[in-house]
Order: sequence, then structure tokens, then C-alpha cells
Amino acid sequence: MPVEDKARSLKRTGSRKGRPSGKVAVAPAKNAGAATAIPQPQPGLADILDLKDLKDLQKALAEAFGVASVILDPGGKAVTDYVGFAGILNTVARSDGLTFLTCMEPSLITGSMESTEPVIEQCPRCGLLYGIVPITAGSHRLANWVVGQVLDRDTNVEDLIAAADAMGVDGGAYRRALADVPRMTRENFGKVCRSISLMARQLSLLAMQNLRQARDIVAREEVEEALRTSELRYRQMFSNSPFPSLVYDIETLEIVDVNDIALKSYGYRREEFLSLTVMDLVASECVSELLDILATPSANRYSAASRHVKKDGTVIDVEVTGHLLDFPGKQYRMITVIDVTERRRTEGRLNFTQAVVDRVVDCIFWLDSNARIIYVNESACRTTGYSRDELLSMTVFDIDPGLTKEGWEWHWKEKKASGSLLTESYHRAKDGRVYPVEISGSYLVYGNQEYNCTFVRDITERRKVDQQLLLTQFTVDKAAAIILWVGEDARILYANDEACRSTGYTREEMLELVLPDIDSSFTPPAWKDHWNEVRQRGTIVFESFQKRKDGSLYPVEIKGNYMEYGGIGYICSIAFDITERKKTDELLRMTRFSVDQSAIPTFWLSMDGNALRVNKAALDSLGYTEDEMLGMNVRAWDEDFPYKAWKDHICPELKARHSMTMESRYKRKNGSKFPVELNLNYMTYGGNEYVFAFAHDISERKRADEERERLQAQLLQSQKMEAIGQLAGGVAHDFNNILTAVIGYGNLLEMEMEEEDPLRAYVEEILASSEKAVNLTQSLLAFSRKQSISLKHHEINDIISGVENLLKRLLSEDIDLKISLTSPGITVMADITQIQQVLINLATNARDAMPSGGMLSIEAGHVRPDDSFLRSQRQGGSLYAMISVSDTGSGMDQQTQARIFDPFFTTKEMGKGTGLGLSIVYGIVKQHNGFISAYSEKDVGTTFHIYLPAVEERTSEGEVKPSAAKRGYGTILLAEDNPDVRRLATSVLRKTGYSVIEAADGQQAIEAFMANRDSIDLIIIDVVMPRKNGREVVDQVRVVRPDAKVLYTSGYTEDILSDKGMDDTGFAFLAKPLSPHELLRKVEDILTTT
Repeated sequence: MPVEDKARSLKRTGSRKGRPSGKVAVAPAKNAGAATAIPQPQPGLADILDLKDLKDLQKALAEAFGVASVILDPGGKAVTDYVGFAGILNTVARSDGLTFLTCMEPSLITGSMESTEPVIEQCPRCGLLYGIVPITAGSHRLANWVVGQVLDRDTNVEDLIAAADAMGVDGGAYRRALADVPRMTRENFGKVCRSISLMARQLSLLAMQNLRQARDIVAREEVEEALRTSELRYRQMFSNSPFPSLVYDIETLEIVDVNDIALKSYGYRREEFLSLTVMDLVASECVSELLDILATPSANRYSAASRHVKKDGTVIDVEVTGHLLDFPGKQYRMITVIDVTERRRTEGRLNFTQAVVDRVVDCIFWLDSNARIIYVNESACRTTGYSRDELLSMTVFDIDPGLTKEGWEWHWKEKKASGSLLTESYHRAKDGRVYPVEISGSYLVYGNQEYNCTFVRDITERRKVDQQLLLTQFTVDKAAAIILWVGEDARILYANDEACRSTGYTREEMLELVLPDIDSSFTPPAWKDHWNEVRQRGTIVFESFQKRKDGSLYPVEIKGNYMEYGGIGYICSIAFDITERKKTDELLRMTRFSVDQSAIPTFWLSMDGNALRVNKAALDSLGYTEDEMLGMNVRAWDEDFPYKAWKDHICPELKARHSMTMESRYKRKNGSKFPVELNLNYMTYGGNEYVFAFAHDISERKRADEERERLQAQLLQSQKMEAIGQLAGGVAHDFNNILTAVIGYGNLLEMEMEEEDPLRAYVEEILASSEKAVNLTQSLLAFSRKQSISLKHHEINDIISGVENLLKRLLSEDIDLKISLTSPGITVMADITQIQQVLINLATNARDAMPSGGMLSIEAGHVRPDDSFLRSQRQGGSLYAMISVSDTGSGMDQQTQARIFDPFFTTKEMGKGTGLGLSIVYGIVKQHNGFISAYSEKDVGTTFHIYLPAVEERTSEGEVKPSAAKRGYGTILLAEDNPDVRRLATSVLRKTGYSVIEAADGQQAIEAFMANRDSIDLIIIDVVMPRKNGREVVDQVRVVRPDAKVLYTSGYTEDILSDKGMDDTGFAFLAKPLSPHELLRKVEDILTTT
């Protein structure tokens, strides 16, 4: 290359101010903590020597000496190709992110910076030989000629593979890679390095000569050349990085450059990536960590774990390394990102698996093909007594003294062929103890390595039990007696053939049982006492019952013998079936106590409740045959029997008293039940305990008791309702007298006021409130069912609207009220108070059926039922107004629906319902010539339909403003015991022009009439008065004047008026409270009527 060209090549691209467009020319920062001077650019090897010639020289050396080489600039970057390096070795993955080609470069360069002679080192990681030969130009080091990747013949390859394994390298892959590496002694490698050093010196002289010739040119352009070299170095490092890399502005955090690997990893296009900031890549939970790093921008290098977000939203775990890049007037940071998501997941799964394996009860050993132990769990350490480090330094022969090398090879071969092998052997613990083990070994391959994963279980106790069973089986297995070996915990450890035949169990089933399973008398306390007694006495003889597999019992005579074997105690039980002998005894006992012909069901029971004998009456009452009953437990036909309390409470009491009576319920074979009174008798015979039970059917007595209680409850409810009715009637009477005064004087006041009087509105409000009080009084009377109905024309919509506010107060807040009215004009003849009471009763029932809330719907409508429906209801007419009341409550079944209108029938708890609500509803509807139906589904809700005959629409019968009363003439006798009412009526009548004679009771009324008999035109008299009631007064008056005109008044209820003789309709009557307008109109009507 001409000198001018070499000098010109020293020229480099200078720095550009502002943000670079996707590229930046930078140089590594030397001291981030202080301002640094821009170093003068030094010529590089490529500026002085022809790199093509150097590459050719490298190839020649590789062919001649068999060594690999590369020429690196002083910063460690390759300026020539890597020639002769083994390709596989350079791509083997390592956990530190390096390759075996680059792992020694920094240390070699650093260590040889002061040396002008070849330096030879062995890499501590890969174990290969490397050498570095400096190429200089005077005192300036142009480059370092790195030769090597040579395997020292004296190095143990297995040690290198072990070291590679520690770095996370696949051992098999590394072994194959080493096959391509040249081998020579360290001495020969030194000679090669010295030969190359001689060539390097010649190159240094040539470089120095070229450098002197080009110095002047270089000096002129040294700054640009240095920058160009820096950019080239950065671009090679940045673009060729195997990991995602990017550069961002320290100040703005804007990403200014990104390599292709990053684009592929994050899923962005380049222009998209360059529009982001580094904050856009960081997951929200890691932003604070990034801010901590940005808070110290002077830090040259940093490494941290983080989480990044890809374009598609995927979050990945990453390890980020970064370092500062200097640019004149600007600083950037380049970061390299390694995705460690899968590694983190794998580490988590491995940690979990390791924790599980370490806590397994069985001992776990991992062995290689040479029988060396390479892994053990905690149980293995605990069982053998060795520490983990001790076991990992041992072979399987150290803990299995009976295993030979030939035996191990056979085991390995068998496991490899079949995959697993189950054997038994003996292991030796650290303290010398030898114990039997069961070994389950499996052949595994992992990472091209073969292993044997072995599970080992200590079977010492199992061997002991086996020996005991063999001894027992040898001695008594074929004996004619029933022989059992039982442990202290009552578990059956051995059963001979006769025991199996007698009980019906197989030997395997017997060994799963405890003694109480075949002899229920051995409860835990009883067994403990029995064990202690046998152990103390040595031998004991007694009788008992044993239970077969099919549940049947048979009597046995048992001889229990206590013995010890191997330091453990047992009871050897020798039993004989004494069924035949017992049958004879049983028949004799049963004959003696037989009551088979008794009409009372009689049961002979064991203390456990099993039927030993029953009489014919018992069989007839329950519907079983004798074969079915015998052996059956009392719980089969007496489910209500307090069996749990039998042993602890009832049985001890029965034994103490010998007899007791109790009630229960028996269940027949067909499932029906009936109440019984049991007379239980305790007795002993022949050393055994029995219960002799008489069962009396008390069904009729129970029904009579229930009927009596029901009638008593109905009577009590009737009395309560009667008392409430009387109270309501009395309150209504007194209240009507009060209201008479309020309404009367209010009307008088209104009559005296001018239409324009501003106080007139107050008077009207008083009168309106008084009318509401009148309605309240009528509601009280309707509640007590002592108010006769007053039929008037009412629109069905008005009836429902009038009660809406009252219903809202009646319902709880979690119940929604929905009102749906029909088209105007649907009119019925009804007592509005009574019909509204119907709605109140239905709403109350609906509320109680919705304790957790729901919806109550009231809907008005009209229907034209067909003839068949009307006939079914025994009604006539064609058009009916309909009111539907629906709820979303608990609903009713068919049996309940059939009785809902019955008086006193209720499904509510005692004390929470009278059973009269729906019967009142039914009666009111029938009084209105209507009918009512109900439809309900369980857990869905209930709907009531009320049908009232529709009539022609008439002019509203609501309140009409009264006209001024006409001037009255005549004399009126007013008999009223309430002074307020008397004064009011007198004032109204006199104000209108009538003459009034007052009387405070019945006797005064008679006296006043007799004194003025010819002048009195009308008698206004209260029905209920002291001394004589109204009817008695009138009867005496009409003896004198049969044509006397009478107007009766009262605030009492209809039943009280009937008691006073007012049970016909042939008289004029005005109910309290008295309104002045109604009083005057009524008086005028009577006086003007002939």
C-alpha cells in the first residue's frame, strides 16, 4: 500500500453534534467521574500494514504449525480473521456468555501490555494454551498476535471436561469439540510462539518505516482518523453482538441505535424502535430500579436484573449490562440484554423438585456407571448416618457390603435392559449397624450421561413381622381350633385356616382387621383391660361372640395365652365354636320367657340391639318375617332410637332401674312409621345380658293428643281475636265521639268564614285530616270484622292507588313494590275499606314469604271468563274486574294450597300467625259476590287472582261540597250522653233554626218527651246510653206516640248495636262521627218525609 494511501487511511469520521440518526461514533469512557481530554488518534495496524498479506501469513502459519491465530488491536478487537480455530469449540454454550475463543483475550492482552516478548498462558476456564506476540511501531503497540487454542499433551482431558461442566457446558459436546483441537507440548508451543515473534518483529520494523513516512499526513488528520476507528470498532461490536443491544441518550432516554437481534427479539421495526425511550421497554414493576440507575449517570458500567415488555405485550425476565459511550459534547449508554425467562422458570422447577426429593421418606441415591454416588437426599443421610459430603465421596460398595463389582455390573446391565429393577439387600450405616433394605433402581440418561436413580427403603420392621408370622404359621396353621395372634393394638397378626373358615374371611382380609371387627365386645377400654389381665395372669378362659364376614354371630369359648417373642408381647387366642351348645341353651331360655302369643309386640334383644327373638305381634306390626327379623339390629326398624346415648346414659340407667319406659317411632318394612311406647326390661341369664322390650302402638292416642292441642290452639286464637275485636270496637266508639266534635266544630267554623278568608285553608286541612281519622276508625272496625260493608261505585284503579302508600310502609326495604293499573273506567260495587284490607292481608303474606327480599306485583285488569269457568265458581255475569297479587317468595306445595283458605290454617311458626288472614280475604271477596284463586310453585312464588263483578260506570260518588243548609223549623229532642257531641249537635241544630231539648241519658229523654210530647217533631237519640238505651227509650215513646220520628246515632260496632236490639233495618241511622252537613241533611230528609 502506498504511503499516501496509508496516511490517508488514518483519517477517521469526526463526531457529529446532536442526536445521531440510528448510528453513533463513540469511544469508551476512561474516567466517567471527571472530564477527559480527547486522546490523539494512534495509527492502527491496518493503517500501516496490508491486512490481506497478514491474513495470508496467518493461513501459512496455521498450515505449517497447526496453530490458530488472530490479530487483535490494542482494544481487543479482531483486525484479521480468526484463522484455524475449531468451529465447534467456539459455539459451545457457556453460562457466562463467553466462548472458549474469547474467554482469554482480555487477560492475555492485559498481562502482556508491558512485555515485548511472547507471553504463553493456559486459560483457567477452558484449559487450552494461548500465546500473544506484540506487534509494535516504536513504543506504540499496534496489535497483539494471539496464537493458540492448543491442547497441552500433558493435560488430563477429564479435568477440562469437569471444569466445563462447572460452567454449565454440555460435557459430551465439549468432549467432541476438543477432538478438533491440535495437541502439542508446552515446549513445542513456545517454539512456535518465538518463531511467530521473529516475524512480528520484522512486521514491526516495516510498520515503523511506514509510520515515519506517513506521520505528517497522520498528524493532520489524526482526530478524524481516531473517530473513524472508534466508530468502526463500535459498529463491529454492536452489530455482531449475539444478544439484543441498543444505545440511548443519557439525558433524553431516547433510543438512538439498535441492532438486528434486538429488533427480532422485541418485535419492533427499526423506525418503531427508534421512536421509543428506554422507559418504554421496562415493565412497570421495574421502573423504580431503572430510575435508581439513571440517578447515577456517571457510572461507567452496571449490571442488573429487570423485566422488559415486548411489542406484543409479553413480559420477559432479562439481565442487562451497560456501559457509557463518550461522544464530543454528548454521552450515551449502550446496553446488552439477555433473555433469562426460561432459565428462571427452569431454576424454579428445579428448586421445587429438589425440595420435594430432599423431603421424601425413602432414601434416594444417584449413581454413575462406576457405582460412584453423585447425589443423595436428606433421608439417605439420616438413615445411613453419613453427611452429604461424606456420601458423595463414596461408592455404593461402601454402604452395601454384600455387593461385588460383578454384581454391580449385572445390576447395571439388567436396569439398562428393563429400565428398572426391584431387589433386596443389606446396607451398613456409619455406626456399623447392618439393616435390610428394599431397593428400587431405575436406569436414566441425562445430558448424554447414564445414571442409576435408586430408591432405598428400610424394611427392618417388616422382616421382624415376617419372621413372627412364619413361626406362628409353622406351628398352628393346620390346627382344628380357631387360632389368632393379636398384637397389643388389637390388630390381628395371624389367623389359621380354621379361623378363616369360621369367619368367612380370606387370610389377607383377616390380616387387615382388628379384633373388635370380629368381636365387638372388645371396645378400646375393654381390650386394654383384657390385655392387662391376660398379661398378668398368663392364661384366661372366657366365652364371647365372634362375627362372621356376612354379619352373623356365633358363640365361642376362648382361651387367651400371653407370650413374648423378640421382646414383643402377643396374645395367642385359641377358640372353639360352641354354636350347637348355645342353641340348646337358648331354646331353653327362650321357652321359659316366651311371650310369643302376646298381642303386644315383644322383642328379645342383645345389649347391642340385635334381635334374638320376636313374637308374632312384633312381626305383624313391622311386616317382616321371623327369618328377616332375627339378627336384625334395632336401628333397622327404630331410626329414632337414641343409639348414641344408649351405652353411655340409657343402658346404665336401665341396668340400675331394671325397667324404664320411653317413646319412639318404629318403621315398618314398607317404610311407613308409627309411634310406640317402649317398656324396656333389663335381665341377665347364664352370664349374659339381655333387653326384653314391649312396644305399644300409640298412634290413636297421638292423634287424639294432636287434635286436642290443635283445638286448644284454635280456641286460644279465637279468644285472642275476640279480645282484639272488642278492644278495636271500644276504641272506635270513643274515637268517633272525639271526631264528631272535631269535624262538627270544624264545619261550623268553615260555614262562618268567607270564601276569601285566608284562614279557610287551615280549616279545610283540619277537616281533611279528620276524614283520614274516620277512615282509620273504619279500618280498625274492618280488622275486627265488626263493620258492615258499604257498597259504592269505585274504579278498580282508585282502590289499588289508595292503598299503595300503606303497602310501601308495610313492606321491608329489600322488597320492590310494582303497581300496574288498567285502563280507566273499570268500576265495581265495593266497600273500599274491605277490599283494601284484602290487599293488605295478601301483601303481608307475601312479605313473610320473602325474608331475603324480592318483588311484590299488584296488577289491575278485566276479563270475560267463559261459561265453564263461571260454573266452576258458581258465578254469573260476563265482565269481571281482576286484581292480581304476585310475589317471588318461597311458594307453596299442592297440599298447602288446598288448605290456605281454611280458618286457623297457617304454615308460620307458633306465635307468628293466626291462620285467619286468607280466610278473611276469602270471606270479604265472597261478600262482594266475587271469587279468588291461587297459583303457586315451590321456590318460585305465588299469585292470587281476585275477580269482582264489574258494573256500569257512574258519576263519582266521592265527596261533594255541601250546599248551605236550609232554614229549619220544628222542635227536636236530642238525647246524647257525651256532652261534647251533645253541645255540638245542639249548636248546629239551633243555628239552623230548630228548637232543641237536650237529654243526657235515657231516663232524661223519656221525661223530656213526656213533658213536651205534642211539640216534639223529631227524636235524635244515641243507641248506647246510661240508665236506658236508645231502643228502650223509643219503645216507651211510641207507646204514647206511635208516629214519633226517630234518628238513631252511634259510634259502636254492629255487634254491640245488635245487642241493644238494633238488628233490623227499619229505622233511620247516622253513624258517628257526626258531620254537621250530614246531620242537617238527614234531619231535613226525615222531617220532610211523610
